[in-house]
Amino acid sequence: MLTDLVKEIGNRPFSLIVDESMDVSVVKYLAFMVRYHSPSRKAVVTECTSAFAESLYYLTKEYLQKVGLNIQNLVGLGTDGVASMCTAVHENSSLFTLLKKDVPNLQLVKCVCHTLHLAASHAAVCLPDDLEYLVRETRNWFASSPLWRQNYEDLFKAMNDGEMPRKLVQLSGTRWLAWSRALAVITAQWDELKAHFNQYISTLSAHKCERRRRPNDARGQRGGDTTTECIAAGVDFDELKSQWERLPGVNWKEFFDGYVPSNSCKFWCGVHEYREDDEPVLRSIPNFTLRVLSLPFFQRRSRVERAFSVMNDIETKARNRMRLEILMPIMRIRLRVIWSGCCKEFEPTDEMYALFNCSNVVIFSKSV
Repeated sequence: MLTDLVKEIGNRPFSLIVDESMDVSVVKYLAFMVRYHSPSRKAVVTECTSAFAESLYYLTKEYLQKVGLNIQNLVGLGTDGVASMCTAVHENSSLFTLLKKDVPNLQLVKCVCHTLHLAASHAAVCLPDDLEYLVRETRNWFASSPLWRQNYEDLFKAMNDGEMPRKLVQLSGTRWLAWSRALAVITAQWDELKAHFNQYISTLSAHKCERRRRPNDARGQRGGDTTTECIAAGVDFDELKSQWERLPGVNWKEFFDGYVPSNSCKFWCGVHEYREDDEPVLRSIPNFTLRVLSLPFFQRRSRVERAFSVMNDIETKARNRMRLEILMPIMRIRLRVIWSGCCKEFEPTDEMYALFNCSNVVIFSKSV
């Protein structure tokens, strides 16, 4: 499978999505997912290439050379934003900064979910503490007294024709994005909560009720522009413009058998296969677009997390001394079956059959 994958990638641009995890035997692993344009499947796909003990940069280069992938075709690196992958305290000590020496146009793409989590956590620090206190203590108020809970239910039913109130959500101490649900529940029944607490406000300290804190300084921050050097490298924009203007003149509905795909990957893979008189006439613009789509901007990080879930299912406590040479092929087979939909459609190649011989039997020592 790995050999077929490398052959299919060939000299096409590809991106690496990298993540690290630890198995039950407390060994750290680095998993590689490669995203590229697959002509045979007519799609931009993501495949698992390897998972190995971590040594980052040197093992990354060594592995790419070993399997036959040209590092100069690497256009993007997707990570979760950890310092050892992106940036570190010392210059040139992260995977990205070291790879960028070999590939100057390399584009770093951090995980959107992790980035939003960090942005939300930093934004929460700038908000008045009273807001967090309000959301947290509103739930704690009802959690500490069944009587207050019953009084609020009666009030809510009276104001909403007998409907029951939604349960308040507890704040998460680590996941800032989970706060949105807690806020949504409170704002959805703001008038009812306000009416309920007005009944008890006279018993509270007037000083605490009237005191309000505001941010001392609120500044808008603009993020830097996305680096485009890796996308624009070696591109003839005049030719792209010329081919772009030719696109409306093609009957794409007829070319796609009556239905033009709404999915960008499927559409541009089809444009890549378009021919007139058996000659490819629109290649520059689909090549450029598929190069962009090969970046990990468009990849869900759940694919990478799934690789480690499969690893944990394979390498259990009972099999915690499994060799990497056995673990990796099993992972690759399972992930291929999961993402292809069914194992019945898999067809082994002649090279795979040739490898099933006595010379490739793995003999384990007693230490394993």
